[in-house]
Amino acid sequence: MHLAALGLHALLLAGGTALLMHITAALAAPLDNETCAMLRNERQQLEAAGVRESMAKDPLWSAANLPPARLNDIKRLIELDEQITFRCPPLEAVVATAEGKTEGKTTVIPLPTRKPNAKRAAPAPRRKPAAH
Repeated sequence: MHLAALGLHALLLAGGTALLMHITAALAAPLDNETCAMLRNERQQLEAAGVRESMAKDPLWSAANLPPARLNDIKRLIELDEQITFRCPPLEAVVATAEGKTEGKTTVIPLPTRKPNAKRAAPAPRRKPAAH
């Protein structure tokens, strides 16, 4: 009888875990561009109000000295950062080319090639003489 109850608990746990994973996946779905623009705008307003500077201070100092409304603003800014980072598509980077033209993501800037420096190269490992 005890084994049957244990099996039932395991079944309920597995079902609950599957349901939780389904809900979590739905919550992490990408957001549309309009929603992301609204979130970015709200984040920009909070940053302009100095919330990011308040976040940079010591948490103990902040809890003791900042009003509850400012602490709520800090919490909201953290939530916005998470939503924008993980659920919004990244903004296209604008890169200025040598001719002064601006282009979107299609501009690729190659990495510089480096010449090997013979003086800094690591010496080959020494081999132990073979035992006879």
